[in-house]
Amino acid sequence: MDLSVIIVNYNTRDLLRDCLRSVYEQTPSLEIEVYVVDNASSDGSADMVAEEFPGVHLTRSAENLGFAKANNVALSEASGDVQILLNPDTVVLDGALEKIVRYLRENPDVGAVCPDLPQPGGTLQVTSCGHQPTVWRVFCQYFFLTRLFPRTRLFRGMNLVAGVHREPVSVEWLSGACLCARRDVWSEVGFLDESWFMFAEDMEWCERALKRGYLLHYLPGVTVNHYWGASSKGVAGKTSTMWLDSIASWHGRGHARLSTSAMMLAFSGGLGLRAVLHRLRAAKSRDSKWRFEGEYMGRCAAKALQLALCPPRRSDA
Repeated sequence: MDLSVIIVNYNTRDLLRDCLRSVYEQTPSLEIEVYVVDNASSDGSADMVAEEFPGVHLTRSAENLGFAKANNVALSEASGDVQILLNPDTVVLDGALEKIVRYLRENPDVGAVCPDLPQPGGTLQVTSCGHQPTVWRVFCQYFFLTRLFPRTRLFRGMNLVAGVHREPVSVEWLSGACLCARRDVWSEVGFLDESWFMFAEDMEWCERALKRGYLLHYLPGVTVNHYWGASSKGVAGKTSTMWLDSIASWHGRGHARLSTSAMMLAFSGGLGLRAVLHRLRAAKSRDSKWRFEGEYMGRCAAKALQLALCPPRRSDA
């Protein structure tokens, strides 16, 4: 078996249909198996998969297991030489999965890769991968130093700037929206840490892979569209701020609370600045998209400030 594609779904029926179609259409030369773990969706997602994609290995969970635990259910059964975690709010383009499989086979020192994950028609200016967050990196990214000096190591942010790189780049974390690794790497590094319901488990897994001596590469010439946020809507409001809780708890595992507090202050200040800029743009253009972005950034800034004032207790587990 060349490839196992694992998709965890929660109430994204129509997007999931498009995702599955793209997976099959874009892998004509590979022997593949597809797993869908449905986290107790209420929109008929599981029935759609059973009726329209009978070849998919479908697991209907009676409860929402979260991202890590649901992926682990399928990872324990998958048999492909390469195993890919893929969000249901993605669409595979231009043979992306075939390119990924070929790249991992040709580069045995590379343990895992992530493709370019652009948001069609969106405003994201960073890639879904990068370097482990520190106080300085968060400050550089959220106060635009990384954007101004994208190739300067001193001003490196936690995310790579989109559109800068043309060749594969070594990074320190890869997005779980399309996290691709060989089966032997999953076996050696282990599955996702289920300490988090969602978010941060990809950073933690990548940290373990790096400690095992594997390289992690971002592949800018390989594209999977990502309709960012669709799979997390409904978890906590219009768009979840849970990612900040997860980053704070992940960082707090190996750092003093003061360090975590400082990082969250950097997040809060940068997100608050973006909230103001988006709202000014919304007032000028009367575009509801910018109003929504401003409201979301404002919620995130408030959440980050809350975490800065009361950071998670340190744990070295």
